[in-house]
Amino acid sequence: MGRWFGNDPKAGVMPYNSPYVAMMNNPVSFTDPDVECPKCIAVLVGAAISGASYTVGVALSSGGFNNWSWNQFSKSIAVGAVSGAVTGGVDILSASLMKNVYGAIPGALVKGGLSAAGSGISGGLTNVLLDGNWSAFGPGFTKGALVGGIMGGFSGGMDGVSNAKNSAFERNLIWGGLTESGSEKAFEHFSLMHELYQNGAYNLEFASIYDEPGRKTFGTTTALRPGDHKEIHFARAAQDYPNGVNSTYKLNSNYRMSLKKIEANVIHEKRHILDLHSGIGNKLLKESNYNTNIFRIKLEIRAHQSVLDYGLQRSYNKRAINSYLDLLKILTK
Repeated sequence: MGRWFGNDPKAGVMPYNSPYVAMMNNPVSFTDPDVECPKCIAVLVGAAISGASYTVGVALSSGGFNNWSWNQFSKSIAVGAVSGAVTGGVDILSASLMKNVYGAIPGALVKGGLSAAGSGISGGLTNVLLDGNWSAFGPGFTKGALVGGIMGGFSGGMDGVSNAKNSAFERNLIWGGLTESGSEKAFEHFSLMHELYQNGAYNLEFASIYDEPGRKTFGTTTALRPGDHKEIHFARAAQDYPNGVNSTYKLNSNYRMSLKKIEANVIHEKRHILDLHSGIGNKLLKESNYNTNIFRIKLEIRAHQSVLDYGLQRSYNKRAINSYLDLLKILTK
């Protein structure tokens, strides 16, 4: 047996979901008994705080409550409600997205951008409500976006670093991508999770491999001759060993792939491994009238379909399948 990948103690750790997501991770300021409308609560809280602030301001003014104005009070509530709605919505979206953002720079860009947009809109609408003129939106938006972007960018950068540090697989703290060690551990994890050895993989390697002419090779499966385990061509293995053979699978270490791409490649190559091991390859070769080009296309369609069925990289695999189907039409005319 080739190099065996042991279990990574971190690999099975599931992402932690806070029980206070409905309260925007702030159960002191926000509550949501039905866990259905955190944004509604943000609106009410914003309106209440703004209305209370206006009331306190009037009470402390020189004229006291003689300066009270229902019009101004209503505007204060409206401003608070709008601000709460926008801020609450941005906070919910940000919390959802940031769970899967790794690294200081991606974190700063994502959260900073969302905060800039949210604060800008809130600032612009606040100006419009107070001045009663849409021309006031621009200055309010600019000021709000600047402040929100700076604050959100700093917070997002810190969150991105924290996510990278706590990732199940080692990541670059600045850019968030998997390191070479992280990629290898992820390959080990997905190989075990998708049971490649049990399905006919004799050896797995995270290694540098040559790209195919004109395209990047992210992974490759090669048939192994029974007995001496020497590598042989797919078509030769399918023809000479109708009952199936084991294979070796290499993932290209030259590329820093995302977790989804690594898993998608494992699933893609698993289909090739299964087809070799089960003897399906022999049937496909016969159906192709021993035309190796048609045979290879059918194998690739099956592999891309496996990834598509699993729900990963839908658009990419649909395009690949359609391209191969077009080639198949040309070759079988």
